[in-house]
Amino acid sequence: MFLCICCCCVFPRSVVVAGGTMQPISEFQDQLFISAGVKKERVQHFSCGHVVPAEQLLPVALPRGPTGLTFDFTHQHRTDPKMLDELGRVLVNVCAVVPGGVVCFLTSYDYEHKVRAHFTASGVLARLSARKKVFWEPKKANQLDAVLSDYTKTIRMTAANTGGVSGSLLLSVVGEWRAGGREGGGQAGGMRSRAGSLSRAHLC
Repeated sequence: MFLCICCCCVFPRSVVVAGGTMQPISEFQDQLFISAGVKKERVQHFSCGHVVPAEQLLPVALPRGPTGLTFDFTHQHRTDPKMLDELGRVLVNVCAVVPGGVVCFLTSYDYEHKVRAHFTASGVLARLSARKKVFWEPKKANQLDAVLSDYTKTIRMTAANTGGVSGSLLLSVVGEWRAGGREGGGQAGGMRSRAGSLSRAHLC
């Protein structure tokens, strides 16, 4: 959510609240404005459609992998070699049929490291690399834009390929807390917004 207060001297003249997940908006308005004494006619609501056309969305819950193994990515099972092998099979199959870009979100940098090590040792990474150029989200925030730029460039440069590498695969991390210093790349920390960064990349 983004909050902007436009001020004249010390008294705010308008308040702009922008965000992508503020539904139900009526409850949000009541709690933030109406309860503070703001009249309903002074609250203006603007909403636009989703940036991705409905015909390009296909939400699917995948309970099991290609061999029938039931997925269980709870903390105690997510590093099981069989689970990682099955994850690799899914990604290989997805990369074989999805043109352009594919993004796979992982839960932490530690898990990303373990997935990468397993994929490398098991040969999954080689199979993925035969289909798409593979990118891994860097831990340092100041390196992310360069990775996303290369991810996008690869998609555009290989879009017409009918054989070999066509497109990109990005294994990213969602929800990781980024503090300042070493992990934050020397920048002020907080929860880094990957959604904003990924919106600048070519995802499909």
